Amino acid sequence: MRDTIFLTAALLLATSSAQADSTIPCKGPPDAGSFVAVRAGAQVSTTQDTQRKTCTFSVNGAVATSPPPLQVLKALEQYRDGAMPWRDKPWESMAALMAAAAPVDEVPRELVDTLHKYEGPLASCLVEFFGKRVLPTERSDYDKVFSCRGIERYANHDDKVQRLESDGVAVEVRTLMLRVRWNGGRYLSTVWLPLPD
Repeated sequence: MRDTIFLTAALLLATSSAQADSTIPCKGPPDAGSFVAVRAGAQVSTTQDTQRKTCTFSVNGAVATSPPPLQVLKALEQYRDGAMPWRDKPWESMAALMAAAAPVDEVPRELVDTLHKYEGPLASCLVEFFGKRVLPTERSDYDKVFSCRGIERYANHDDKVQRLESDGVAVEVRTLMLRVRWNGGRYLSTVWLPLPD
């Protein structure tokens, strides 16, 4: 926990001078929550561990634990270069991005299978956001295993402060948030994907 707070503080200091940045939360565990500030347009993944009460961040495909880094970077590039990953097994690329911040040695089959189960809503969110370039309204299943929503960029400093106070997230670039619970509910993994220009 102390290392997570130090890393978050270091990342906040490193990016605090940037005028256009995004702040991404990780609440739940840890109990008080933590946030990371990144340059506008950065891709962020988080995984919350409800047993250990920790949250791990991954920024721009950096592997926070130890799944194969080339697999994570390949998945990230699919979303950056407009390759339309929703047309060919989107659950696999999304699982790789989520695993970048998970305490695993490889992309877990259970995570892939959970995302595959929600193939319809996952593909729909990706098509709306990357294909039609509109923000999807929040979608989630009845037991909150899968959720998706689009987040509009903040307009100015005051708007950013207000969004951080109310929602805990403020993005400088329109962003898609995809979240899934897995491993019997122990892990909650979230991917924040900015809309490329």
